Amino acid sequence: MSHPAYYVIRLRSNYFNLYDGNAQKVSLLQYFENLGENETGSVSLYYKSKDGYMPIRICAIRKTKEAEMDGISRIKKSNIKKMRGKVSKIQSAYNRYVIVATSLSSEVTASRILELYRMRWQIELVFKRLKSIFNYDEMPSKNLRKRLKHGFTASF
Repeated sequence: MSHPAYYVIRLRSNYFNLYDGNAQKVSLLQYFENLGENETGSVSLYYKSKDGYMPIRICAIRKTKEAEMDGISRIKKSNIKKMRGKVSKIQSAYNRYVIVATSLSSEVTASRILELYRMRWQIELVFKRLKSIFNYDEMPSKNLRKRLKHGFTASF
């Protein structure tokens, strides 16, 4: 907070608690349940930190029915892999949306924020693909032992 920076991060079901202006814990989905397919919404809330309640903006877009079905398929596969069982009600509910948290002001539309997130995600996918192509599991470290372990001799 002492060095203001902007961020846009994806939220999953229960990363952290959110609060309204009266410091009452809220259920995030209540703010977006009336969105239609491809509609966006935004709400200003708070999260609790050691310094008190800090403002946070939450933006969401409602997925299409097709995207929801694709998401359920991915959740089922993940649940099988992680031995979790059936898709839970909370997983199903959050699967209806793409939800991001941001520090950007309300001057930036929710649609624009979600567009920025999509662009950022494309960059992440490029890095993931490059790491796969080069068979590279870890980024170089400043620690000499780690660099030597991975075969790096050049200075970074």
